[in-house]
Amino acid sequence: MANMAGDEVLLNCTVSVGNEPAAAEEDEVVWTRDGKAMNLNDTNKYIWKVKRSAGVVVHTVRIRQATMEDDGDYACESRHQRASQIVHVNSRFSSEVAHSLTGR
Repeated sequence: MANMAGDEVLLNCTVSVGNEPAAAEEDEVVWTRDGKAMNLNDTNKYIWKVKRSAGVVVHTVRIRQATMEDDGDYACESRHQRASQIVHVNSRFSSEVAHSLTGR
């Protein structure tokens, strides 16, 4: 996913869960960047939301005003699922575009 410096970057992670209340812990995810846990408590940089519906939970992380330092391999991992997305942040003068998305 290519983004321009200064733009917001939106990352979504959809987790399939059971419909029973006991499955609540199944919908928790850990977000990482380049294999290291992200500090989503930094509200100046990130906005983190969770939306639940029948059998599905969507976790969203919004990166505010992306910079070149935000370039990396982002992943969300739940108890049973993992998905990752490579995010490239280009300067306003770059025409390079790259995109990669994988999921297991």
